[in-house]
Amino acid sequence: MNKQRIISVVALVAGMVGLAGCDTGETSRREEQYQTSFAPAPSQPTAKKTKIADGIWFEVEGKTRRVYVEAKVCFREQGFLLECLLCKNDTKEHESILVTKTKASQIHTALLAAGAVPGKPVQYKEVKDKIEVIPPTGTRIKVTIEYEKDGKKVRVPAEDWVVDLKSKKKLVHGWVFCGSRFYQDPAVDKVPRYLADEDGGYICVANLPTALMDIPVNSPRDNESLEYGPNSKLIPPVGTKVLVILEPVSDKNPTKK
Repeated sequence: MNKQRIISVVALVAGMVGLAGCDTGETSRREEQYQTSFAPAPSQPTAKKTKIADGIWFEVEGKTRRVYVEAKVCFREQGFLLECLLCKNDTKEHESILVTKTKASQIHTALLAAGAVPGKPVQYKEVKDKIEVIPPTGTRIKVTIEYEKDGKKVRVPAEDWVVDLKSKKKLVHGWVFCGSRFYQDPAVDKVPRYLADEDGGYICVANLPTALMDIPVNSPRDNESLEYGPNSKLIPPVGTKVLVILEPVSDKNPTKK
């Protein structure tokens, strides 16, 4: 029996003893009051975070699953164009706000464990001599950024750090788990290669055919069509360490594969 339950029982018994000599109806009414007043609060789920690889953690809180990825700010110059929110080190730091050393394939595996279902990266199909763009699909992923500011932990929606350069408004689309893709050259590869590990586009704002995560709309990557930039006034200095928190979101109308 836990401490809170013991206190509840003791209080209830004391109240009942103090009511000796009262009429039965009054006693019953008072007992109900005590039972209501001292009933133990419902138990709350306890978050449990486990390290599963260098720079990546998996958290369970009740029915909620989250993936934490260690990263740092690498780019925040106002007015410049972006391809990614998050990229792999030594790949796209000149066009990504955040960089990580963690492998995309490890993040992919963690998202699967969290219940996310991969869809497909952007696809291009020729239809009647025209190229049809099929936007990225997959489970929606809530992306939150945690970092320290003035000695306190701060959490912000990742969309706040990305701005539409034309409208000057923050990103509104959010991200989906499109899951990159595998490729194997029989002459070279003993096992298939996970292409996001090589290309480096992890969480994208311009559609990459190798993206781990991307926005679920047509967002061309050629320089003339790039639409997004860093929201510099909200992003901490370059080098600031952050945690990128990925949480699969249930959707009544999930994007289809």
